[in-house]
Amino acid sequence: MRTVMNVFLIALMTFTFVPMAFGAISIETLIQQQSLDMAKEKLEIEQAINSSKANPKEFLVNKKDILNRKELAAIKNPNELEYGKAYKVVSANKNVMQALLNNTDLSIVLQTAPYHWEVPVLLKKGAHKKPVASFTVAISDNRWQVVEIGGYLSPEQSQFSSSPEKLITFLKDKSLKNANSFIHFRIPSLHTDFLYVATNDQEYFVPLIHNRDELYGLKNKTVYTRNELISAIGPTIKKNLDDPNPAPSGYPSGEKFSLVTFLSIVFTIIFIYSYRKFITKRS
Repeated sequence: MRTVMNVFLIALMTFTFVPMAFGAISIETLIQQQSLDMAKEKLEIEQAINSSKANPKEFLVNKKDILNRKELAAIKNPNELEYGKAYKVVSANKNVMQALLNNTDLSIVLQTAPYHWEVPVLLKKGAHKKPVASFTVAISDNRWQVVEIGGYLSPEQSQFSSSPEKLITFLKDKSLKNANSFIHFRIPSLHTDFLYVATNDQEYFVPLIHNRDELYGLKNKTVYTRNELISAIGPTIKKNLDDPNPAPSGYPSGEKFSLVTFLSIVFTIIFIYSYRKFITKRS
């Protein structure tokens, strides 16, 4: 009887402590699991990047005046550019937004959300390769292909997101050395990407805000807990979910309405002034 009890206790301890010991793994491993080398569509993505039908390098050089990006101004030849490492970006759909509000385990929901790959474009000149833009490879017409060139993140943010070494150093400096999940996801309506890190007892979010340093009270590349994040963006997410036609700008509707109203008044005044001037001349 004593032998049976000992076996039972050993088995119970094994099933109790093994998940605790192996639940969290190194942040290096988690980041590597998100790399293109580990993706089932690796060959398709590489083919889409190198396809002659869509040449992001040529597009960026030929359309640099239209794109109006200072990083592209001095570039004259596509051969001056090269592609960096592709990185995976999950798109926050309605299920993700609802999970954020409902305090549901976000790592599970993010794993089933749609995603795409983004590729930094680098200037080859100089000792350090300078990021100048990025482009997106996503499924369109049932195949992976380039769907956007220019990028939502700044070139520096894009390069940061594509560099495992920089991500690892940054997260370790924030005491995030081991975790259960690491995912890069985007909320387009909020003009923000997030680095999501889930540990045994907490979820952390690092905003990568598009082309600005602060938005909705969140600061760029700052670590926030889930409660802190929801306090900042929860009301806007809820409003967007309740509104079938949310403001596409990602700003609160009131600010957008105020701007439109102001411009309308200005144009009305200009029209009235011009019309009176025209009538006076005719008289």
